[in-house]
Amino acid sequence: MLDAELGAPPLAETTELHDAIQTNRLAPSPAPVTGQPTSSAPTPFRLPLVGRAREWAQMQSVWNQAGQAGQGRLLVLTGEAGIGKSRLLDELLAHAQAQGATTSLARCFPGENSLAFGPFLEALRPLLLGESGQSAASALPAWQQNEVARLFPGLLRDAADLLPAPLLESPGGQARFFRALADLLAALLRGEAAGVLAFDDLHWADSATLDLLAWLARRLNGLPFCLALAWRSGESSELQLRQLAQAAQRHGQGAMFTLNRLLAEDVERLVQSGPPIPGIDQTNRGTSHRSAVDSRNRTLARRLYAETEGIPFLLAEQLAALAAGQDAAPEVRIAPATVRDLFASRLESLDGVAAQVISAAAVIGRSFDLETVQAAAGRSEEESLLGLEMLLQRRLVVEQAGEGAGSPPRYDFCHEKLRELVYAETALARRRLHRRVAESFGRRVGRLLGSAAPAAYHYRWAGQEEEAARLYAMAGDEARQLYANAESLAHYRTALALGHPETSRLHRSIGELLTLRGEYVAALLALAQAASGASPADLAGVEEQIGAVYQRRGEWQLAEEHYRAGLDALGGIENHAARAHLFSALSHTAHRRGDDARALALAEQAQTAVFAGNDAQAQADVSNLLGLLARSRGEGEAAIRHLQASLTAAAALADPSAEIAARNNLALALVDSGDFAGAQTHLLAALERCIRWGDRHREAALHNNLADLLHRAGDDEQAMGHLKQAVAIFAEIGEPGALPTNAEIWKLVEW
Repeated sequence: MLDAELGAPPLAETTELHDAIQTNRLAPSPAPVTGQPTSSAPTPFRLPLVGRAREWAQMQSVWNQAGQAGQGRLLVLTGEAGIGKSRLLDELLAHAQAQGATTSLARCFPGENSLAFGPFLEALRPLLLGESGQSAASALPAWQQNEVARLFPGLLRDAADLLPAPLLESPGGQARFFRALADLLAALLRGEAAGVLAFDDLHWADSATLDLLAWLARRLNGLPFCLALAWRSGESSELQLRQLAQAAQRHGQGAMFTLNRLLAEDVERLVQSGPPIPGIDQTNRGTSHRSAVDSRNRTLARRLYAETEGIPFLLAEQLAALAAGQDAAPEVRIAPATVRDLFASRLESLDGVAAQVISAAAVIGRSFDLETVQAAAGRSEEESLLGLEMLLQRRLVVEQAGEGAGSPPRYDFCHEKLRELVYAETALARRRLHRRVAESFGRRVGRLLGSAAPAAYHYRWAGQEEEAARLYAMAGDEARQLYANAESLAHYRTALALGHPETSRLHRSIGELLTLRGEYVAALLALAQAASGASPADLAGVEEQIGAVYQRRGEWQLAEEHYRAGLDALGGIENHAARAHLFSALSHTAHRRGDDARALALAEQAQTAVFAGNDAQAQADVSNLLGLLARSRGEGEAAIRHLQASLTAAAALADPSAEIAARNNLALALVDSGDFAGAQTHLLAALERCIRWGDRHREAALHNNLADLLHRAGDDEQAMGHLKQAVAIFAEIGEPGALPTNAEIWKLVEW
């Protein structure tokens, strides 16, 4: 069974037990081992902090400023892999804790950038599990508790008594959600000294987490904590991360440090101040002996510097290997120079159980707990505990605090390169281990937000593609609800690639997301695929989406043809709301083509369908359309009346696009009447919602309209800022990187 399930032979102890049972030589069972490892592991090898005096002093200064001013501060560490970013974050957390501060650390992991808000889940969950965290969350206003319950439905004591929060797609949903999380963070991290919220390896974070961090970095005023971030330089996400840091720096609220490699003299100081090394007698036996020791230390330091080139992680591993040596040879032996060889030499001596536990942990792909690694390894609790203790003793994994008082600890690999090496060498059993991990995560789907994505990932690598496809589609829906459009798009595409049967629905969702991104050619391809597999009842909606893309491109004839095709698809189906949408879209197309008489006739047909169907979305669309037509005829008061009615109807909708359109067009009507202040209020509100919704084309149009408004009001400096943003986005719409050949894309003003 072991060979079939894990692809590994039984341990010698298991074979001996089998033989003892067969020959009736079974000894009494020893007392069971329960709980977590009570490891007698030595204190992890820790280098003295050398070569970082300037950075460490400045980091303490940034944290002190957050405490003294009561205003948040941003602190950023960047540099190559192994340069010491994690060590400095740990030092900052320990320093702040010693001063009575509340701190939290989340580490990002490769392969998890599709888990929306995953690092925030990891950072906040331990704080919420404590008594003080529960009290802080309970003290939030009810609406904020509703919002927070999106991510932590099981951690708020009274979550069952809360009213359901509005959908994130509702007007202002994303801003409301971020505001609630910011206030929760402020409540949890407030204390005797400024708190610290730290994120390590942020280059592996999901885009939703980066959006929230960018939002926080622009609103540090009033936040009683230091936001500490670390990421590896040279990664694809570095530009976005640097922009986040530079925004805080411009307002004097942030500092960014790029860590460099250690110098040769730093390495010599490490050798002199580090633990005793076999082969070098550190005892004091007189001046001549001390001189000889110093000489050997300098020689060793030069060799170490040449091997490691001053990278702290490699230095730590080399010195740890030397300190663990048992001999006292005349010549001190340097361990292998590469990270892979260093780790491989440490893995060779693991026994069977420890090797299987670390293989299972590598497949999990991130920090792990005893329960998950035991389920994946397929070993008993006692065997898993013994294996884990050996890994702790060998410093291959490190123990982290659990998620709150009384909760079991979690464990991390000492370095991602070690996890990669173990995973690469876990060949025969890898698929079975993935299946076990997938089943563990799968039991949490529906109960714990964000479990669908990792469960899908592991089912895929376990070879169970049908279940993986189902979970990837579910993960896409979850990400879409959180405005994590990039993650949602990736999940939907993966679900299709794995053979999800609902191809039309997924292609339609992909087409919607691509339309919002302004990738119109790809959106049309996805929607064409959706149309080919759509049922007659769904085809009308797909045709409407295709027509809307052509309308955005200014291809009015093609847009109208698809809207008409949508009406034909409805046939005798009694769907008044769909008819209202299609007649409204046809009317809008006629208006954009300059045929307002025909547009008005079509608008009346749309209005008739609205009355028959009583659909709020259709009502908002038709009122918006009537407002546009009234403004075109110069009937300003009627235009404002219709557009305010559209805004009122849109307030009840989950999809914010109707509200964005109503606010934009109402602002244009208010400008006509001379109400610049009211117009600016609506344009700014529309812009905020549009950015959260992710509609790039209309975001550019709103920037453009704001630029025109501010120019008319005499504020040319702000007008130029919005104009530059509009131009930058317009240039990305349709065919990124190409010359602007489609003028209609740039001419969007009202919709």
